[in-house]
Amino acid sequence: MPSRLRAAALVALGLDLVACASAPPPVPPMPPPMPPLGDLREPVPRDTQSRGLGESPSPRATSSGESAAVRDVEQAKDRVMAAVSANDGGALWRLYDAKMQADFPLEATTTLVQGVFAAKGVWHKATREPGARSSTHGAWLVLADRGTWRLEIELDGDGRVGGLLVTPAGASPPPVARSDVPLGLPFRGEWFVTWGGDSVQVNHHVPVSDQRRAADLMILGPAHRTFRTDGRANEDYLVFGQEVLAVADGVVETVVDGVPENVPHEENHYEIYGNYVLVRHGPALYSGYMHLQPGAMRVRPGQRVKRGAVLGLVGNTGHSTEPHLHFQLQDGPDGNKAWGVEPVFERVVVTRAGRAETVEGYELLRGDLIRAP
Repeated sequence: MPSRLRAAALVALGLDLVACASAPPPVPPMPPPMPPLGDLREPVPRDTQSRGLGESPSPRATSSGESAAVRDVEQAKDRVMAAVSANDGGALWRLYDAKMQADFPLEATTTLVQGVFAAKGVWHKATREPGARSSTHGAWLVLADRGTWRLEIELDGDGRVGGLLVTPAGASPPPVARSDVPLGLPFRGEWFVTWGGDSVQVNHHVPVSDQRRAADLMILGPAHRTFRTDGRANEDYLVFGQEVLAVADGVVETVVDGVPENVPHEENHYEIYGNYVLVRHGPALYSGYMHLQPGAMRVRPGQRVKRGAVLGLVGNTGHSTEPHLHFQLQDGPDGNKAWGVEPVFERVVVTRAGRAETVEGYELLRGDLIRAP
């Protein structure tokens, strides 16, 4: 998973983006569904089957003064097509809701739209995929000058784009595999699953091919806050500097170090993963530990590690607005080619709605407090 320039929530041309945003505001007694945050990354282009029916013509470019809100997802599709066809990243960025605009800045969105336009040119017509129709979600096969894209859009309740996915059209993604080796948790103590699960409602990683079951993990303190005082320094965060552990025996595949720490609430849009470690557990199972502290790696490529071995320390590097651990499993070493794998943990104590129980074969889920037995 090499680091390189990534740009907005739109995906194309092998560029990808992780945006790890800050923790939710404090809410007792257990945090309810949180506002969008966490690793929102442009999915690496994956071919997806086109099964569309009914065509719509290419729209004209939208004027810069036009309202960003739309009445339904069909109008949003027309506006997105117009923005790409006009090679106008600003027009696309204005369609985003506030969270998308914060996570995927104008400069990054413009860079990506330019790449999409350069790759296949003007978008001419869209064919909606069959299935249940919704006014807030839709997917289309889009014919361009020099090829075809698959476009998927999700609107928020105010008629603004809260999710956007563009991939080259082609074969359907494979089913999500489950890990086939016993896993331990990648930390000590009790941590909170900020993002995790199998749907976009609980996990913004789901649309991203190699992060389909990734999770963001933090530590909560009193009043469910992630920091001690004002959260202005990385050292103020409870999770900062915590040891990150290998979830299973394996061999270290990749170590990236030297990416500097971010100031809280300021992201690095270029070294997206920050410092990270990738461990190979088998021919089709790799674990990734992202946003680690610089100069604190405890392993090197080729080194054999046992489950529970310390790999590094939690930091705030890469596209991250506060210290946390991004953890994922994938079926290959290259994030541009790999598919995400469901982590199944051997035995975990899970607290939900104030009630703790031991779960065999635990799968990460947003809102859970989790620890080893």
